[in-house]
Amino acid sequence: MTGTDLLDSFFLQGLEQIRWLQQYRHPLVDRLMLGLTMLGNERAYLLVLPLLWWVWSRRRGATLALAFFASAYVNTALKLWWQQPRPFQLDPAVGLITERGYGLPSGHAQFAVLMWGYLAWRSKWRGARPAAFLLALGIGLSRIWLGVHFPFDVAVGFALGAVLLALVVSSEDHVHKWWSLRPRHFRVGLVAGLILLASLVAWGHANLVVCAINGAFAGTALGLLRPRLPGARDHIPFSHRSALAFLGVTALLGLVYVLGNWLLPLPNTPWFLPAVFTRYFIIGAWVSTGAVLVLDRVLVSLQEKDLRIV
Repeated sequence: MTGTDLLDSFFLQGLEQIRWLQQYRHPLVDRLMLGLTMLGNERAYLLVLPLLWWVWSRRRGATLALAFFASAYVNTALKLWWQQPRPFQLDPAVGLITERGYGLPSGHAQFAVLMWGYLAWRSKWRGARPAAFLLALGIGLSRIWLGVHFPFDVAVGFALGAVLLALVVSSEDHVHKWWSLRPRHFRVGLVAGLILLASLVAWGHANLVVCAINGAFAGTALGLLRPRLPGARDHIPFSHRSALAFLGVTALLGLVYVLGNWLLPLPNTPWFLPAVFTRYFIIGAWVSTGAVLVLDRVLVSLQEKDLRIV
């Protein structure tokens, strides 16, 4: 049996596993799976990451954001390397939805383990880890159910997410200490180099996903340079921080809508990919720098007002 025959047999077996799973289809289950898969897509993390950065902890938010980009680079590189098809591309009958790009490894499964696993690891709630495990498992299952990934794609995604999660949890404190001890000119130079590298990678690859990832990373990297304002977020009621974060998310959604619907050229124009890079750069810069600056200023003002009242 040749390598091609083995590959064909592998895909056929994967399709049979999906068909077996889909024999239990029900409209309510389909909706549940669509909801679970939405918890693992870009829009969900576009809301979760800013809230963590703004409300919970700038350090934890920055850690998770950088881990997200590292995971995105790994996932995109492996997909472009392996170039494996998705199930619905081989058999349209199993595709309850469609997705662009290659299938192996599953980004939803990989990000679910990394993102929700990290939050569970840092949470003080006793049930956080079992809940994160079940959520990641459900997101991975939804990708198989919807016919956009083979079971093997999801398994590899889970494995990669677990490896990245272990690396982040074990190295976070050491990296933070190392970064905080670097002189400012070193940090400025390193961030500038990373932004330049991201721009060059995006320029050299005429790929929508690559441009989006590198644009968002370049914008987010700006937040690594801004020092935290003294007293910001200290002793501020959670309700105040949540209200301000709600305003920040509202502004973020408005920014996404304007940049995506008004300022983004048509896909077939020469400026489309540079515009995609710029769009995600602005979004990343707003999350890591613009909104944080505004929120911290407001929070410090609230502190000063409370002190005057006392």
